[in-house]
Amino acid sequence: MTGSRLLALICAALLAQVIWVICLAMWKRRQTAGEIEPRSGDPPTGNFKAAAWPGWRSFRIASRRFEDESQSQCSFSLEPDDALALPSFLPGQFLTFALPIVSIDAATTLRCYSISDRPDPAAYRITVKRALPPPARPDVPSGVGSAWFLDEAKVGDLVQVRAPAGQFVIDDDVTITAVFIAGGIGITPMLSMIL
Repeated sequence: MTGSRLLALICAALLAQVIWVICLAMWKRRQTAGEIEPRSGDPPTGNFKAAAWPGWRSFRIASRRFEDESQSQCSFSLEPDDALALPSFLPGQFLTFALPIVSIDAATTLRCYSISDRPDPAAYRITVKRALPPPARPDVPSGVGSAWFLDEAKVGDLVQVRAPAGQFVIDDDVTITAVFIAGGIGITPMLSMIL
């Protein structure tokens, strides 16, 4: 058996396993639609059945920390401006932001970023990677949302945020082995799944 044939068989086996896990997760989701419970072993950090806030809510940037030497990825801790407790979220969900970018003609600039930490009733954390132009198109502008977060957002600034959303979440059945495959900043939602 050649090395390339062995590699092809391993890749096919991994792909089959990932497809099986996804199909099983979708089947289980249909079985338990509407019942969202915390994962087994998680600390009680919020009410997973509580309704999220409607519309927009003001959050203050409580801290920011670069995650790499090139300063292309930065994590932001966000605390609600009203100081009320936050509803929990399912690991893998994201927040939607209305960013105060004045250099754009649009009324608001909306961007979504994955929550990159475990549930905390006092704050959410996101991690943002600078979106660069494609190598073949240097004339295309960089990502305005990521540029605002990395270059302009300061501790104390307010941002408007919608409640956690999204269905790319980990199955809470501890009897199912999880397989994580990601690359680049796509690992962000998986951070909250692993934590």
